[in-house]
Amino acid sequence: IIPTENVSGLLLVPNISLDKVKGVLLYYHGTIFQQNASLTNFNTTLGLYATTNLAAVFASQGYIVIAPDYIGMAVNVGVVHPYIAYPQENAQSGLYMLTLLRQWLNTQPNPPANLNLYISSYSEGALYSMWASNLVQTTPTMQQQVSGNNFTLKRTVVVSGPYDLAGAQLNFAESNATNYPESANIFHISPGLD
Repeated sequence: IIPTENVSGLLLVPNISLDKVKGVLLYYHGTIFQQNASLTNFNTTLGLYATTNLAAVFASQGYIVIAPDYIGMAVNVGVVHPYIAYPQENAQSGLYMLTLLRQWLNTQPNPPANLNLYISSYSEGALYSMWASNLVQTTPTMQQQVSGNNFTLKRTVVVSGPYDLAGAQLNFAESNATNYPESANIFHISPGLD
């Protein structure tokens, strides 16, 4: 169990009337290797990062997009990003953003009473998307987190992700860090040039 961490997140709202919004997309960004390159930490003089651009595409198509930064990213740089260690905690950070989104919606004129929720991403974010979807469907506190804020999970779409990091991806990565003969490397990938 890790201690409570404060993380940041991004909210993108399409420039349309709220009654025309198609739903809410909970978007977990793909792998980023720089702590300050997360969704909420972009510098407009350098341009938006690709992950922010993808979130913006969804918003431009009529979805409210909420996207959490991860532990060890953006405002939370005091710890190392635990890429393979705590997928459930990073998934929960996005689900907790639904309460903040509902609070914001309730400050707007004529807020939508109920909205469909979609969860999606690719790469590292696909792992968190799967966790979030599983939590919403199997954990009473997370079910309440969604339904209590008047959202209904409609669909989860995950693309090309490291779905079983600890059980498969980690073994795959460690297996490639070898100088053993080719027959000992079951994935047949060279760790580099000799």
